[in-house]
Amino acid sequence: SVFYSKNEADSILRIHKRANTFLEEFKPGSLERECHEEQCSFEEALEIFQTKEATLDFWTKYYDGDQCDPMPCVNGTCMDQIGGFNCICNLGWEGNNCEYEIIDANCSINNGGCEHFCYHPDEEQNRYCSCVSGFQLDINHHSCEPTGVVTMVTQYFFFSVLFLAIPNAGVTQNTNIKILTLIYSTAIYIRVLTLTCCIAIYHSIWCSDILYCAVIYRSLYLIYRSLYCEMLYCNISQHFYSDILYYTAHIPKYLHSLYISYILLSSQASFAHSVVADFPCGVLQVGEPLFQFVNMKPYVMGGTTGTRGHSPWQVMLLGPKGLLICGAVLIHHFWVLTAAHCVENGGLFKVKLGEHDRGEAEGTEKYVWVDKIIMHANYSTNTAENDIAMLHLQNSVTYGQSILPICLPIKELAENVLVQEGSNVTVSGWGTQDKVTNARSRVLQFIEIPIASHSHCRQVMENAVSANMLCAGIMGDTKDACSGDSGGPMVKRYKRTWFLVGLVSWGEGCGEENKYGVYTKVSNYLTWIQEIME
Repeated sequence: SVFYSKNEADSILRIHKRANTFLEEFKPGSLERECHEEQCSFEEALEIFQTKEATLDFWTKYYDGDQCDPMPCVNGTCMDQIGGFNCICNLGWEGNNCEYEIIDANCSINNGGCEHFCYHPDEEQNRYCSCVSGFQLDINHHSCEPTGVVTMVTQYFFFSVLFLAIPNAGVTQNTNIKILTLIYSTAIYIRVLTLTCCIAIYHSIWCSDILYCAVIYRSLYLIYRSLYCEMLYCNISQHFYSDILYYTAHIPKYLHSLYISYILLSSQASFAHSVVADFPCGVLQVGEPLFQFVNMKPYVMGGTTGTRGHSPWQVMLLGPKGLLICGAVLIHHFWVLTAAHCVENGGLFKVKLGEHDRGEAEGTEKYVWVDKIIMHANYSTNTAENDIAMLHLQNSVTYGQSILPICLPIKELAENVLVQEGSNVTVSGWGTQDKVTNARSRVLQFIEIPIASHSHCRQVMENAVSANMLCAGIMGDTKDACSGDSGGPMVKRYKRTWFLVGLVSWGEGCGEENKYGVYTKVSNYLTWIQEIME
């Protein structure tokens, strides 16, 4: 007969379970018995291999096959992972598949070819690029693209990890979520975490300024301390965990526009969630301005009039009577920077955002009360030293076309690229437009001026110019900031992103032909700013 009887078919098709031998559960793990004869779990494999490193090396191939066969890395070494692979690029190459040759190998030359931030902690390794919050590295590993829609997708995760939660994602400490893969050309395992917690991989620094972590990379035990606090969004990639993160505590930390939640996952947790990222900082939503600076009148007070949305980070600081007293700049949903001398006398302040033409209701304006003023502890009224203050807003600011934060650089980018002598910067404000009448500008004005030699500035200015100050302007020219512009932003566009480099601070007169304007050097206060926002 072509068909088997019921009993014969049952004997063939039934799944035959192998019975445990006597006291098998008490015997040492056997790879053949646990994982080949049966389907083993990660914990069972860990009992056999003893260390997580050896277990992971086995598990990534056992779970879903070898993703490194055929070899996907053009100029590098492949490390197999669950659901993907990670390429460790040879010196001089970068990209997801090590397919891009590094043209600028040194951060001191053309910022290493990086669109935002360049790091080179180890001369024996490639320099690497990172991006400001709200951006992620492109697949070429040097361009930065706004994150847009961020989708978090998980697979099974077999041990406790840390998770970076993006704002408004609705993530809680009890949510089972797997951290996304980071888009870097290397893979390491974090072994030891000290103090509170740490998120880090070799070739990228995700730690808070005060935290340490120990990592294993190519069998070397290395300890790195984060010098910067630039938190990056997770990359959307088909590659899964190139880093293994362990938790030490559930301690949320607030940093820029990111909420960092440390979440302990259960074994084999699975979850999926989607969020829309914020508007990125420093990227105009109305197109780049085409200012004509050739025939400008003096100062910001007679500068070129921009169009609405060309300085969406510009803030108007209003005093107790609701009158314009200073400029300011938006750096976060809840935080504004201004000059300390604008708020040193105290009182009730509010800010006006989304403003362009003070004489017209444009429908984009938003008023928010200031509920906390933090002046720099070492601010001096007499010398204008440390002329910087942070204002905390009572309500969160919603970003849009007319209201956006400016990006904060890292110190190296600012000092090595953005504020080099002769580099043109843009200053904006509604300050005094005419020295005779002291009339304030109705429409937001812009000037473009070069960074001046610090040594020459110290020679021509009667008052002391410290290392915490920047000078800008052209000797013999009258373009300058003036009364009412104080605290307003000095910004610099680098590649496609605008960064904050200074705050209008003081001058000796307005638009004097043989004087410079003096600005607070923001790069000297990045750590201070970050600590306050945390």
